[in-house]
Amino acid sequence: LTSAQLAGAESARNSLQLVSVMGVGMARRALVIGAETGGLSGVNNDTRTMSTILADRGFDVEVRRDKDATQAGIRDGLARLVADTGADDAVVIYFSGHGGVARVLSPRGVELPERRFIVPTDFDESSPGDFRGITSIELSVWVSRLTERTRNVTVILDCCHSARMVRDPDLRPRAIPRPTYLDVAEH
Repeated sequence: LTSAQLAGAESARNSLQLVSVMGVGMARRALVIGAETGGLSGVNNDTRTMSTILADRGFDVEVRRDKDATQAGIRDGLARLVADTGADDAVVIYFSGHGGVARVLSPRGVELPERRFIVPTDFDESSPGDFRGITSIELSVWVSRLTERTRNVTVILDCCHSARMVRDPDLRPRAIPRPTYLDVAEH
C-alpha cells in the first residue's frame, strides 16, 4: 500500500463512527462482501479495511470474497445473518464490487423498469434463465427480513448504480428539485 492509501484508510477508520446504545444481549454483526470481478482492483483492500474498522468497534465480522462471494455464497451469508440477528443487535452489510443495471423487456417487448443489481464473483456464469446477479429487489427483501428482527441495520454499497438499491419502492429520497437544462442555460 502507498502512504496515500494508508492515510486514506486511517482517515476512513477515524471518521467512521457507528453509534448504538448497548443493550443487554445486544450483538454487533457484520457481513463484508467483496467481489473483485471484471478487471476491478482494490476490492480485497476495501474488504480488509472495512473488516478491521468494524472488528475494532466490536463487530463479529463474516467476510465473503473470492470463491465465497458467489451468488449462492452471498445469499448464504445473508441468510445466516438474518438467522443469527436478535432484537436490538447492530447489523452492517458492506459490499465492494461492480454494480449493474438490467434493462428488462416483457415477453411482448414492452420495456419494464430497470433493475439494479450487485455483481457476485460467478456473475459471468449467468445464462438465459440463470441470472447470477443479486437484484435490488432481493437485497431489499433481505434488509426487510433483518429489520423485522432489529431496527439497527446499515447497508453500505461501494459499487456503481447503488442509488436506491436497498429501499422501499414507495420511499423517495429527500432532495432539491432537479432543474432542467433550460433553467440552468438561462442563468
